[in-house]
Amino acid sequence: MVLDEQVSRSELRTKCVESFERILPEAEYLVVEGTGHIGVGSIIDLNNAQVAAALGIDVVIVAPGGLGISFDMLAVNFAALKEHGVKLKGVVLNKVDPDKLPMIVHYYEKALNMWGVPLMGVVPDDPTLSHVSMRSFARLLKAEWV
Repeated sequence: MVLDEQVSRSELRTKCVESFERILPEAEYLVVEGTGHIGVGSIIDLNNAQVAAALGIDVVIVAPGGLGISFDMLAVNFAALKEHGVKLKGVVLNKVDPDKLPMIVHYYEKALNMWGVPLMGVVPDDPTLSHVSMRSFARLLKAEWV
């Protein structure tokens, strides 16, 4: 739509900002979830880093929990955030191999320290976490089905 000039980038940006500003006063906490990685939206020159900058918010990245390519991808995302003046507040690693967890935490903490960014959490790879049901949430929250 943007590339076909049916909608402008500035209209989309304005809608994001206006929506955020409308919700913010009502919220004690507000989580803004981007889609995919930081560069998503680049094809229309409105990626997640640009949206975060427009909203004036910091970012926490949930990253794949391996070394090598996982950290390389994180470095690209970090560079995009920096380019747009957005602070990376922290990193949460997802689906970390439980047998490698101590090693991965060790190296990520060292690597992230170079950027002054904390490792905020680690989620081990556990198949049961991929199969959470609404019934599980209801039980956890002591809620009733209506």
